[in-house]
Amino acid sequence: MKYIYFIIFIFLLGCQSKNIEPSYKGKLISVGYTEKLKYWQPKPYSSRNNSKVIRAKKKFVSQGKVIVIYEYFIDSSGNTQNINLLKTIPENVADTSVLMKANLIYPHWYPANTNKSLHPVKVTERLVLLPDLSIAIPPDDMDIVDFASEI
Repeated sequence: MKYIYFIIFIFLLGCQSKNIEPSYKGKLISVGYTEKLKYWQPKPYSSRNNSKVIRAKKKFVSQGKVIVIYEYFIDSSGNTQNINLLKTIPENVADTSVLMKANLIYPHWYPANTNKSLHPVKVTERLVLLPDLSIAIPPDDMDIVDFASEI
């Protein structure tokens, strides 16, 4: 019986979620959507469109097309940190918790070939989430409102 409790204890211990401490080697570089790909490439993962994700995206587009502006850090270990929703247009469509549930940000990254020093980056992303739940991303140098009006 003690053996069974020991096995259960080890199993539960292994299932605990871990907070990943950020690791920053060098100065944090501010980048946009496209420029971040010069430093980090996303690691694929499977839970991009489960039912919770779809519900969160539907909350964003409950009033129609919405512009979403947010920022996050990619640390020197390739982990996404400090996700923060900066603005939505229309305003107050959702908050940071909904942004995280909508799964718009990859949680883990590989260093790009040009990022051998593992520079951390602060990414500011802008996107337009459409009522059909598709996403449109403007070039970094284009005004997001102008871009959204063209869609």
